[in-house]
Amino acid sequence: SALQAVHAIGIVHRDLKPANIFLIEGPDQTEVVKILDFGVAKFTRGQVTHKTQAGMAMGSPWYMAPEQARGGFVDHRADVYSFGVILYELLTGRVPFPGETFANVLAGHLTKTPPPLRRTDGGIPPDAVCGVVLRCLEKEPTSRPHDMEVAWQELAEAAGPQLASSW
Repeated sequence: SALQAVHAIGIVHRDLKPANIFLIEGPDQTEVVKILDFGVAKFTRGQVTHKTQAGMAMGSPWYMAPEQARGGFVDHRADVYSFGVILYELLTGRVPFPGETFANVLAGHLTKTPPPLRRTDGGIPPDAVCGVVLRCLEKEPTSRPHDMEVAWQELAEAAGPQLASSW
């Protein structure tokens, strides 16, 4: 819901990763998700005087959408991709495209199919959940869930009622 709110006002984060997601205590003593570090965010509405250079890849390579890695057009679906990488890492204990160099990591996002989701102990998450994660990790932005609300609804449906009630 935090990303959906950001996208609704025309901002693409472009550097979504675990280090930029914090849980804090909300006003009613429940945990609230805060997304931090909008240093490379892109504004998609109105006039912006500070723009990043065309063709530049902005963000953290392990969580970067293919279109970002190419330095191409980026919209909210790049954040949906990064959300998919985070889900993959939460479920497996590793990112889908590790690498020792920036170029190796980006090549994975651009050309490789994510490995099947398997936990480090060998367990496999439910097929329906894996399907949502893999949909978020589609190379083509139009093949991903349309927005964060759709991604969350698909994940909630796949994971069950406990997750669905937390939106």
